[in-house]
Amino acid sequence: MTIYFKTILIASTALISVASADFSSFITPVTMSRYNFKREKVESEFNLDDSDYKQSLVVLSFPGLLLSIFIMFLGVIALFLRNCITCNGKRNKNEIQDEDETPGGDDNGSIISEYQPSRDNPTSILLKIVKFFVFIIIITTVVGAILGLASNSKAGKDLDNFFKNMNIMANNARKTSNNLIHAFAGKTDITKTVLSNLLPLTTEMNNMTQTTHRVLVEETNLNHLRESITIMGYIIAIITCAWGIFGVANGKSWSFMFLSYLSLLTISIILLAMGMHIPLSAASSDFCNSLDQYIDNDIKPTWMTNWINCDADVSISDAVEFSEGEITKLLKMINLFSSAYTNKTYTKSNLLTLKLDELRAVIPIDQVALFDSKFDGKTIPAILSVPRLKNMAKCQFVKDYFNYTRNNYCDELIESVNRMVISEILIAVIWIPGFIFAVIYSKDKRNNNNNNNDDNNDNNDNSYNDSNSNDDSHRSS
Repeated sequence: MTIYFKTILIASTALISVASADFSSFITPVTMSRYNFKREKVESEFNLDDSDYKQSLVVLSFPGLLLSIFIMFLGVIALFLRNCITCNGKRNKNEIQDEDETPGGDDNGSIISEYQPSRDNPTSILLKIVKFFVFIIIITTVVGAILGLASNSKAGKDLDNFFKNMNIMANNARKTSNNLIHAFAGKTDITKTVLSNLLPLTTEMNNMTQTTHRVLVEETNLNHLRESITIMGYIIAIITCAWGIFGVANGKSWSFMFLSYLSLLTISIILLAMGMHIPLSAASSDFCNSLDQYIDNDIKPTWMTNWINCDADVSISDAVEFSEGEITKLLKMINLFSSAYTNKTYTKSNLLTLKLDELRAVIPIDQVALFDSKFDGKTIPAILSVPRLKNMAKCQFVKDYFNYTRNNYCDELIESVNRMVISEILIAVIWIPGFIFAVIYSKDKRNNNNNNNDDNNDNNDNSYNDSNSNDDSHRSS
């Protein structure tokens, strides 16, 4: 027990140190060769609209996927052969018993066999070896599952938050353009003129919102599928550990047989999850590299043109210029009322101190209808949106958000995905010998039965000796 405890302590310390290591560079997609299905080399430039790039990500998943299928195939063959050997062993044993059980057999053989010296049972040594490996496997699996589940939660949140925030950013830009239409139409100019001048801006913001929403839906569905497979693999691994403890305590061949089924299922699902996370790590790294090129060198990646169009457009600049002129008209109309009835004037810097309800309360009744037709709750936000309009025209708000993403998501996302990969490798590798030992020990059923028979024979020997001693004592009396 002391040896087991020291071994467990050393193994736990080593695995915890592995779990706390930095895995941001565990997978280096820059050095990975990218190929499509035609074995043509593909550049590692992030672009999910390019079929060759998507095929290269699928090719990166082949090692985990093919290993999962290959190990499942070999495991099924091993279990089939084990069952065939067990069935043949039972049949041969029954034939031997039928030949030996003849009527009127010689009792001397049974008497001699009763007094043969007992030999050490090799099954007990094998069971100790199995127990030792089960302890190592359980520790490795628990540490790997904890590391993987924590990293999976972090990576899932980072992925969801990035696309959610990008969609929120696009929605806010669209709301700004819609607020401008509401604040200008029929108030500073006729509705038709306002709509025609702001059409390029509103069209671009609507397209951006629809694209980011579509990308968000696709990412959410794929991320939920990935998380479901990953969590299912870790849960099955933990259940397999629990059954391993039960199998060692039970010591029966059927319990180890079921353990071999669970371990084979664990290895296959964990390798399948690893096949998803390797291309995810590569795609995350490619995406962050494209952000670096855009922010630092102002090189716009291809995917940005398809998701968010930030190319210089004269029509959008004209729409922003038109909006600035209409905002100046609104501010002049506000000052006409405020200077006449409150002796105050407002600019863009102190406009937040204006309360339209208080100004409306002091104007004459015959001017209230005109005041209500010109101003409402969206007037002041529209006037104050000039800096945001300029950012929208230059796409500076997109660049600011991508800079925030690079600083807050990229490194943590890549490290979390790499932690999941290393945890899956640990669990899959440690359960391969676990499956082998479970299969080997599960076919030792006859030895288990022989052990039980030997115990029963020992009990019969003891009772026989006791009865003989009693008979001798009666004779002496």
